[in-house]
Amino acid sequence: MKANGMWGTFLACAAAVGCTAYHPFPVTELAYLDGYDIHNERSLTTTTAVPGTEYQPGSCTGVGGGIGGGMSCTPGRTVSTVTTRRDTELVTDRPYRVLDFDGTPWDFNSESALRLTLTDGTQVEGTFRRVEVTSDTFTGYWRGDPAGAPFAMPLAGIQTAEYVEDRSGTVLTATLVAAGLAAAIGLAFGLGFGLSEDSGDADWHVSGP
Repeated sequence: MKANGMWGTFLACAAAVGCTAYHPFPVTELAYLDGYDIHNERSLTTTTAVPGTEYQPGSCTGVGGGIGGGMSCTPGRTVSTVTTRRDTELVTDRPYRVLDFDGTPWDFNSESALRLTLTDGTQVEGTFRRVEVTSDTFTGYWRGDPAGAPFAMPLAGIQTAEYVEDRSGTVLTATLVAAGLAAAIGLAFGLGFGLSEDSGDADWHVSGP
């Protein structure tokens, strides 16, 4: 991600709750989602060892006692450490992915949202529990509406298709960093110091044109 893109994302999302990015892809790519079913999906948790370092401070103790006694000191040192990180991802029975116009692949699962713009200007966006695509029709069953009617649309009636990327985690990290920086700056000015220049709830919705 380019730096200006990251800050652009941060500035665009800082005033809103959450953040999403839309990646257009050819409508013909929808065919690669045919056969997706949430019941053939599972959560996979992996544990990764993360090497690091830790500084252990030195210490001093008195030896000999009395007036002629001295100090025995052990210098501080940096030691190697290993921590573990647990990551959970959704795994489907086979890969379901689309390629955007830049050639970037986007994996599809029950947490992936699509935004489809129809030829009449209506926009449909949401997540699906099942997808069926024939040579001429896209049918998606909404994840949050198990008893409701599926969304079915002739492929010819879909003008554009977009993969919806959730960037809320990236924005949260950037927000925390910015908040920490703002606090530090505020503290610096509060203490009388100056600074010199040297010093990225519904499962679906439909909107009209």
